[in-house]
Amino acid sequence: RRLNVLSNNMLIGLFFVLLILSLILPTKVAFITAVGIPFAFFATIIYFLTTGTSLNLLTMMGLIIVIGMLVDDAIVVTENVQRHREDGLSTEESAIKGTQQVWAPITASVMTTIVAFTPMLFMSGIMGKFIKFIPLGVIAALFFSLYECFFILPHHLARWISTKDVEKAKKKSLAKYWNQRVTPLYGRLIEKVLQRRYLVSGSSFVLFLATLFLATKMSFILFPSGGIEIFQIRFEANTGTPLKKVIQLVRPIENALSQFSKKEVTDFTTQVGLQQSDPGDPNTKRGNEYGQINVYLSPATNRDRTAFTIIEELKSYVGDSIKGLKKINYVQKKGGPPVGKPVSLGIRGKSYKDILNAVASAKTFLKTVDGVLEVDDSYLVGKSELQIKVNPVEAAAASLSLETIGNSIRAAYEGVVATSIRKLDEEIDIRVSLDGFKNNSEKSLMSLPIPNLQGNLIPLSRLAHLQKTKGISLYEHENNKRQVRVTAKINEDITNSTAVNKLLRKQVKKWNSQYPKVNYFFGGEGKDSKESMQSLAKAFLIALFGIFMILILTFKNVLQAALILFTTIPLGVMAVIWTFYLHGKPLTFLGLLGIVALAGVIVNNAIVLVSFVNEERAGGATLTASIITATKMRLRPIFLTTITTVVGILPTAYGWGGLDPFVVPIALGLGWGVFFGAFLTTIIFPANLAILDDLQSFWQKKWQAKFK
Repeated sequence: RRLNVLSNNMLIGLFFVLLILSLILPTKVAFITAVGIPFAFFATIIYFLTTGTSLNLLTMMGLIIVIGMLVDDAIVVTENVQRHREDGLSTEESAIKGTQQVWAPITASVMTTIVAFTPMLFMSGIMGKFIKFIPLGVIAALFFSLYECFFILPHHLARWISTKDVEKAKKKSLAKYWNQRVTPLYGRLIEKVLQRRYLVSGSSFVLFLATLFLATKMSFILFPSGGIEIFQIRFEANTGTPLKKVIQLVRPIENALSQFSKKEVTDFTTQVGLQQSDPGDPNTKRGNEYGQINVYLSPATNRDRTAFTIIEELKSYVGDSIKGLKKINYVQKKGGPPVGKPVSLGIRGKSYKDILNAVASAKTFLKTVDGVLEVDDSYLVGKSELQIKVNPVEAAAASLSLETIGNSIRAAYEGVVATSIRKLDEEIDIRVSLDGFKNNSEKSLMSLPIPNLQGNLIPLSRLAHLQKTKGISLYEHENNKRQVRVTAKINEDITNSTAVNKLLRKQVKKWNSQYPKVNYFFGGEGKDSKESMQSLAKAFLIALFGIFMILILTFKNVLQAALILFTTIPLGVMAVIWTFYLHGKPLTFLGLLGIVALAGVIVNNAIVLVSFVNEERAGGATLTASIITATKMRLRPIFLTTITTVVGILPTAYGWGGLDPFVVPIALGLGWGVFFGAFLTTIIFPANLAILDDLQSFWQKKWQAKFK
């Protein structure tokens, strides 16, 4: 179903890409340009096949991200070839010259995108293993697209596009309107921008600072809970409750689940005797008193209510408690890799007495925080047991060791294997047990005779006494210390993990003096978020460095490379943050991943623009004239490459072909980030380029004056 959702959105995106291309370019040219998409897709799928990579949610997401980018290089080549055809060159000359003129900036722009995605392949931790499949498809598809753009597309343009097609294109109303109205209007706008370049640049810098401040006020959630389709109802009866009794106790919950419409709750299964998230869950609980109900919901797009709302209604049916069940918890299973709970505080010490006092304070505090749900701890009391406390003095006097006493008690209860009988294909143990021993009687136990080395039988009552207590079902240790973990869930409509953990950290400072014998350690989603953000930050810095190196190699000019990097990427970051803010969504891991990806995409327009500016200046144009001419020449390809990238991604962001909430953040961030980033680039970047010219002229005059 998820693959169908993504496939539908991909086809819708492809349709819009073709539609937009055909509105401005000749219809035949538009389809020739779009040939690069299936070529790159099929080549990528063959690559997946040879490397054993499956088609899944993440690899498909990579293909959706790249769908609009695949035609970017082809659009630049096609538009440049088309421009030469309109200037009167022959089909073959325009194909050769048009491709040669832009091959260097195109290669640089594609490589910057590849460099931006490459560090994601090597991100550390569970997140790195999870998201590496997204860049895998993007990088492979871009390489194949670049090959098609340089070695196949020029031939198609030279052989299949006639002079008649060019003349038809000129007569297209939209193309005509673009050339006669949009381009001149944009040229006049750029002239005014260049006249007020310091105001424009300064305003953009202030807006960037304001956007960063806004980001600090926005909540961050590693993976939002939207789109949850499975949740668990975990229950626990009193210790020693028979299995059949527990099955009867959960009937009210099952009856309540049966009241829901099949449009919301499609199915549920009950397990008694086991409690775990998955087969590898280290906190698995086994025993008659434990159990869980796995509830399967319909797809999020097919129902009006969220999993949280359904759970709240279920609670109203069931009530706060069921007689005989001492604990009921509701666990929502989020998409994405396994991460810890929103709140997870490890309390460590030498004595459980000290630890449990601190645990009680932590649980009491968390229950007072608005939006915190289901506060729990990992301290599990086991079944009732009898502990035999041996008196070492009496045992020594009777010539008995702890081992001997223990073996005798074991033999009385379980018997001992004395020998075995071997048959043809099996071996049967002969177990010898104490005749007439009543293992359910304390009196029988204490009268148990223990043989010593001299052959005398000593009753256990002379050597030890009994102590009734309860054991511990789960021992948790960290760094050679006992640990109990306090956990809680969060209603994301009210608060978030970061805010609650911040409050908890303040409270821990007070508890340090109150409980000096224990230490506190934060884990769960907070720890995972921190590790993920550190890994993402490293990937972002590596991507920036790689992009910077490519820009320097392309332009052989450090200042122009730095200008592109430090103008366009902040504009993209601004666009992504405002996108999430205006959509009322929190910042997420995949949303920030979109910023890393955006870094390689948003520089592309500036690369080609600077390339044309340099070309104009090499031809003798003045500094200002070169900027105006180049921006007017590049407006159409910038618009086409931007709009095709956006319409390729936005169907997934808004679910036009079906919604998958998990992939929405990266699609939303990248789609609108490219759009608004490109819009800002076409206005602000020319102003910054003119300011760079001013600075270079100033230092050049100052340098010359110094040596005169």
